[in-house]
Amino acid sequence: MSDAARIRKFFGASYADARARFAAACGRAGLRVRSFPARPRGPDGGALATDAALIGEHGARRLLIVLSGTHGVEGYAGSGAQVAWIARHAPGSLPRGVAVLMVHAINPYGFAWDMRTTEDGVDLNRNFRAPGGQTPANPEYARLDPHLIPETLTGAKRAAGDRAIRAYIAKHGLRAFQTALGRGQISHPDGLFYAGRRPTWSHRTHRALLRSYAARAKHVALVDLHTGLGPYGNGEPLSFHAPRGALARLARSWYGPSLTEPRAGASVSSDLDGTTYDGYERWLGRRAAPLIALEFGTYAFDRVVGALRAEAWLRRHGDLRSPVGRRVRRRLRDIFSPPRDDWRELVVFRTEQVIAQALRGLGRL
Repeated sequence: MSDAARIRKFFGASYADARARFAAACGRAGLRVRSFPARPRGPDGGALATDAALIGEHGARRLLIVLSGTHGVEGYAGSGAQVAWIARHAPGSLPRGVAVLMVHAINPYGFAWDMRTTEDGVDLNRNFRAPGGQTPANPEYARLDPHLIPETLTGAKRAAGDRAIRAYIAKHGLRAFQTALGRGQISHPDGLFYAGRRPTWSHRTHRALLRSYAARAKHVALVDLHTGLGPYGNGEPLSFHAPRGALARLARSWYGPSLTEPRAGASVSSDLDGTTYDGYERWLGRRAAPLIALEFGTYAFDRVVGALRAEAWLRRHGDLRSPVGRRVRRRLRDIFSPPRDDWRELVVFRTEQVIAQALRGLGRL
């Protein structure tokens, strides 16, 4: 079997297939899988769940959580990387006193339906603002929304929207556009990067996972697998910790110069409000170790934004099950999880490398 064929077998062709491959890999490794059932159903009527498998000692004082599917359709890549790591790394290879928790498909609805959002249209990585806190106003997004999501995917209205976006970028710059688009908003529930007004099911499942697996841990680190930003196949670790804080310094010591920091203005990602990492840092307090995203680039920024706009159009104006809806969802999947052997090899290699860095860092605490 070629190297490409060996890598290919780790990646599922659908949510159900990816879930089955995760369960099979865990079974071969002698790992128990615990499922957290979700209420929605998949497009085939099948059950959806977030699955978790612990590698190492339950109650270990140092825990690394590896997470896939925060943005639903990005779970194809994250799942493949998780399955590969389980298959290629025996539990006995862990540093003493360190355990790994693989969390598969934290947003199972988005994964199953080839969408980025949760079942309530929420961008999960904007849904973790502090209780009682408000997502800062994002008037720039409100200004852009009608141009981002015109009534039609093609034709004169779409062309007018494209012209307005190009004019905005020409006036304010691409970085300002990316920030206005991506930081999160609560003014348009059917818009892009909607943060939600209450914790989603996936948000609550994060809390349940920490209660179940991290209650005894003295140090908890996170690697959250994402796709879509940056050069093709490049895996960039992102730290959203305060740049001058102790966790940011520790993250730099673990991941080296490849680590970037959106809150210091140097990253493929703009700064975001209410991230998963904000939630974990708040919940864990002094027990928090570096909490990072590992972002794999796919295609050019305009192609990625085009796929995001089409997804938002589908939620606002379309039908997920229609022929157009299926085409939009398939394009989103191919943009965020390219079905190419070269890209998948890069994802598997880099994920293994970053997990090894995290395990070494935890082993020194």
